[in-house]
Amino acid sequence: KELVVSFGSVIAGKQLNFEFWSTGLFYSSIYAIIFSFLCLSYSFYFSRKHAKWFPALAIVSVISPFYYSVFYYAVNIPVSDDYELIVDFANNYSVADMSGKANLIFGQYYECKFIFLRLIIAAQDFIFAKIDLRLLIYFSAFLLFAIAFMFYKCSRIKNIAVLLIIFILIFQWQYHGAVFWVIGGFPKFCVILFSMVSIYLIQKNTGKKFGWSALFALLALFSFANGVLCFAFNLCILLLQKRKKESILWILFSAAVLSFYFLYNYNHPGHLSLSISGLWKMVEYSLVFLGGCTQFTYREFLPYLTGSLVWLILFYASYKKYFLKNPVIYFILLFIVGSSLLAALFRAEGNYATTQPLQTTYGIYSVSAICCCFIFLMEEFNSAKRIVTVFLGVAVTYNLLCGIFFFPENKYRKEYLSDCIYPWLLNEKETAPYGCVWNSDPLLKQSEKYRQIINKAKELRTFSPEI
Repeated sequence: KELVVSFGSVIAGKQLNFEFWSTGLFYSSIYAIIFSFLCLSYSFYFSRKHAKWFPALAIVSVISPFYYSVFYYAVNIPVSDDYELIVDFANNYSVADMSGKANLIFGQYYECKFIFLRLIIAAQDFIFAKIDLRLLIYFSAFLLFAIAFMFYKCSRIKNIAVLLIIFILIFQWQYHGAVFWVIGGFPKFCVILFSMVSIYLIQKNTGKKFGWSALFALLALFSFANGVLCFAFNLCILLLQKRKKESILWILFSAAVLSFYFLYNYNHPGHLSLSISGLWKMVEYSLVFLGGCTQFTYREFLPYLTGSLVWLILFYASYKKYFLKNPVIYFILLFIVGSSLLAALFRAEGNYATTQPLQTTYGIYSVSAICCCFIFLMEEFNSAKRIVTVFLGVAVTYNLLCGIFFFPENKYRKEYLSDCIYPWLLNEKETAPYGCVWNSDPLLKQSEKYRQIINKAKELRTFSPEI
């Protein structure tokens, strides 16, 4: 490892942090061994007998190190917006009357209403009498498995290569920030999963599944604001399938739900002006947003290229009328692209057009878009056998690079939260090691307000930080 890091220092032209990069190399070497084992075991054993057991072995092998890391590095310490959206909500909810509880659950935070998350917090408070952020982190991590499963279920090609590529792309650490920051990941994972399930069910053309689709569309909207797109795309599917009665029902249902969402306790936030410069910022934001999972040094070049490729594939898929062949994957891709434009409308002001979408918390959208593009290309060029090998090689390489560049962040985050933030939460800053700075800490952007929230939580016993 020392030799590799030294060689990297020469290439980079600066001294690299040995501990950081050796941690990433160690984690990626574990996955390199796993991928090699899967390749050899399939070639020499599972391809001839017991082939039905190989998918289970492959999935368990890919997800096990990831989930072990989630359980090991998760701590019960809030980060940034967690203080207001989770801890402060639990404080106020515990002392509110029924009317106050409803207002808290359906309250607005910026342009979103985190209704589903607040219901989960309320349920956790009712069952355990206090909030534990680790349970929300574990639940978020489980959602990644459900998202990967839905991608495979929605693909028209069912083979081990497609299964492996999807799980290898999903279970990597580029979006480490979303996994361990509840507000950064939980709503995004939920809205993607619920929208996928809703779109999958609506195209089944049965009355029972129409009702379930409506429920999951509602959950998508209650998870994150971009869930509103699910209502529009489900209507498109109904119109494409010429289901007139259900289209009318869906319009009425959508009108009722959206009226409640946007008229009840909702203040319309500011957004970009729809000028030439504003539209250009939206384009920039969208490209980086869609390609954000390919940034390894927080630079925009690769995300620009990847985002442009996603847009081109969407245009090509539209030209090939892919929405008639596999409406689920097509409209999921359209949902993610639409989400990039919707996010740009509210988040691309100032100098954030290219820096804000580089945040790792948005990586799940980018990876999901790439999964959609991969499935489309596999289905479109199924006769080209070499494309499977190419995609598998790209997925494995990407996974290993994410391990090297991003996995060490988990270790440093836990150490920092445990050594610096934890003493601050306990009002024991003198026990923190030298080098902890609280006033300029981005994780404590409103430190005095956060301190008041934590002190109130201690009084009400709604939350207690733990490492």
